Amino acid sequence: MAEARIRQNIVFEELKSYNLTGKFLCKHPLVVHRAEHRDLQLLRESNPAAFLREYANCHKNVQRYMGYIKDPRRASDKEKNEKLLEKHRGRMDVFKKILGDETDTSI
Repeated sequence: MAEARIRQNIVFEELKSYNLTGKFLCKHPLVVHRAEHRDLQLLRESNPAAFLREYANCHKNVQRYMGYIKDPRRASDKEKNEKLLEKHRGRMDVFKKILGDETDTSI
């Protein structure tokens, strides 16, 4: 419930900024990944092979950083690796959204 409230506050901040300045703050995940979603969607349409390579690279990055976090020899860089893992997980969510839209037959 607390996480929902935090996300709601971020949404209100984004909307307030957009209403006042015409620009988003880019703090909310939906806004942060909007441009990336558009770019990846265009890449999928123009060059599906490159899109799949990007998807595979992102999946490998998620696996790599998960391994780095578990590795006791890399304990000093754990915080940095957690941030990078979160970044790549967000990108994987964008990929999954694009691929999910393609296979959605509920309409």
